[in-house]
Amino acid sequence: MPRTPQRWGPLRQLEDFRRDFDELFDHYLRARWRSTAARQLLPLVESFVEGDQLVIRADLPGVDPEDIEITITGNMLRVASRSGPSTERESRIGQEFRYGPFERTIMLPQGAAPEQIKASYRNGVLEVRVTLPPKPAAHKVKVHTEK
Repeated sequence: MPRTPQRWGPLRQLEDFRRDFDELFDHYLRARWRSTAARQLLPLVESFVEGDQLVIRADLPGVDPEDIEITITGNMLRVASRSGPSTERESRIGQEFRYGPFERTIMLPQGAAPEQIKASYRNGVLEVRVTLPPKPAAHKVKVHTEK
C-alpha cells in the first residue's frame, strides 16, 4: 500500500524506519525462528556455582526419569531423551507446550571429573552437580632488571 506524502520530520522518519524493520523482521526472521523451534525442543536450563560445585538444572516436566540420558564427552555434558510427556488429550482446546525428543549440550569447565558428576530428578526438574576442579594457586614471578 503506497504511503501518502507527509511533511518531513526526523521523528517521523525514525518511526517509519522502525515500522519497516519490524515488518522485515516479522516476515523473514520470525518465520524462520518458528520453523527451527518447532523442529527442536530445547528445555529451559539454568546453571550456577554453589560452593565447589557447578549446578545445572533443566526443566523437564512430565518426562520419565528413566528416559533421560546424560553423557559426558570431553568437557561437554549432553542431556537427551527420545520421548517427552504424553500428548494424548481427549479434547484439546489449545496447546502451547511442545512434546517430543530433546537434546541439550552444556560446556563443562576443564578438569571436571566425569566420575564425580551426580544427577537427580525431582518435581520435573533434572539437577546435575559437577564438582569443580580446584583453582590453580597463583604464583608470583619476580621481574629482574639488567643493570
